[in-house]
Amino acid sequence: MPDAFTDFLPILMYHRIATDGPPGLKQWRVSPEIFDSQMNALHRAGYQTITLAEWVDALIAQRPVQEKRVSLTFDDGYSDFLSAAVPVLQRYNFSATMFLVAERIGQTALWDASYGDCAPLLSWDEIKSLQTMGIEFGAHSCIHQKMTQMGSAELAEDTRKTRAILEEALGVPIATLAYPYGDQNESVRR
Repeated sequence: MPDAFTDFLPILMYHRIATDGPPGLKQWRVSPEIFDSQMNALHRAGYQTITLAEWVDALIAQRPVQEKRVSLTFDDGYSDFLSAAVPVLQRYNFSATMFLVAERIGQTALWDASYGDCAPLLSWDEIKSLQTMGIEFGAHSCIHQKMTQMGSAELAEDTRKTRAILEEALGVPIATLAYPYGDQNESVRR
């Protein structure tokens, strides 16, 4: 793979690693078996993972990233990540970045309520144990609200508060953000 790989990074985005859940959310779930087969395929193809922070550091330093790299991200902080994804990631020595909804940690995914039962989210203790395993964390807002529906003051407060909650609890800078629902525009990006 050429050294110029620094400028391009495939990012695979996941939500739940589970077989059960509301039918209307099926597109946001991958079964543990399929997830394992996807990670196995990446491994056999010679891919190694890189966290978003590692990639950004390489971009800033204009340092080539060697080998075939991919970033694995997980939105929302579903608790099945710990039981279903982590063993697979460990088997292949893969890292991941998880985007957390700061004010819902240890609770349920209320944003899924219109589809049926809300899945449980990771607790702070679980998140801290994942941090010691090398899982990277980023922000995914305070309550998982569409950011384009927020005014500029509300958006600024949400991102500030989310970052403060996560940084205080995890003791590290939170430098990344994933937009809830992928919902963004120029104003949100600024």
